[in-house]
Amino acid sequence: MEDLFHKNLEKLSAEILTRTTFEEQLMRWAEFTVDYCDNVARTKKDRSFYAFQSEPKFKPEVLLLGLNPHEDFSYSSQRVNHKWGLKGRMTPEVFIQQNPWYTGGRQADNKDWHIIKSYKKIVNVHPDLYRQLDNMVYMNILYFNSKNFDEFQKSFPNDWKEVFDNCVQLSQLAIFDIIKPKKIVCFGKNTCFNSFVGKSTTKETIGPIIKAKIKDTDVYGITHPSARISDVERINIGMHLYADWFKKPYLNPYNEKLKTIKEILSEVAEQNNLTIQFELADLEQRFSKIKYFQQEEAENSICFEFQRKLYGDLRFGLHNGQFINGAKKCQKPFDDWRTLDNNFSREGLKDYFNDAVSSLLSSLK
Repeated sequence: MEDLFHKNLEKLSAEILTRTTFEEQLMRWAEFTVDYCDNVARTKKDRSFYAFQSEPKFKPEVLLLGLNPHEDFSYSSQRVNHKWGLKGRMTPEVFIQQNPWYTGGRQADNKDWHIIKSYKKIVNVHPDLYRQLDNMVYMNILYFNSKNFDEFQKSFPNDWKEVFDNCVQLSQLAIFDIIKPKKIVCFGKNTCFNSFVGKSTTKETIGPIIKAKIKDTDVYGITHPSARISDVERINIGMHLYADWFKKPYLNPYNEKLKTIKEILSEVAEQNNLTIQFELADLEQRFSKIKYFQQEEAENSICFEFQRKLYGDLRFGLHNGQFINGAKKCQKPFDDWRTLDNNFSREGLKDYFNDAVSSLLSSLK
């Protein structure tokens, strides 16, 4: 059965080359793909399916590639749903339309989906990168819906890999031979990106992103935009994307934030007649520190610790190789150093640090 699918896929690939227009090629691909998915949904698992969130177009600036529709609907209900415009079966014409509930669709409320809002935070680092959204296609690598990938696998206990791999190959054909985007961004570095580019493809890690090149097209793998990451981490992803996409130097998004914090803490050190020591050279490490030493007594220090991963905690306390009596987390709005410049007054932060240092100095006496 699997060999027959691949033989027919090879014939489809050759046939598409004989079609002269984008519309003809896409329609022939859709006819084949709908026949395959309809058969799977009727004989293996009753799950709805579709490929495109936004409307497909020829040579977009970027193609955004998600894993699969995040839903839990049956094909039995989808194929007779008038909101889809169906009367008993998915059709090629409907299959290559945008999702009716996606922004701009006939059933949409025209608000950005959460995943697109989060992706916009990533690309909003530079107008040139953000502008690519004006000419983009958003689709799925796997067409059958599920609440998550684990649930998809369990719902096809004997066939999930065959179904998944076949959808991936159909997506590769549509993307590289028909749609031909200038760039591709995969939402998710593991299942989506790795499955799409394949194990044998050479991959390059660029900070928080992964990159591969297929048929002269750059393919990027990023952390899923809806994942639990901070806005600063989204900015970091965006800065790396922008730098590689447009061949520009990478600009560390933390530098200006740290510059401001170091200036303020240096003023606090001078005001309290303390020696300051910075350990902030490598922010890829989990923790970085700023330490204050009394000039006449260097055994204990007052340490401010910056947590790099996930939470961005800013903690402080007496330190001697490790925190003495534990570290105290700074109070809001000063508890996340990565967002300090968004929600503090310079004098307010300086007063807060001054009070913290004065309190700890008193405990040393």
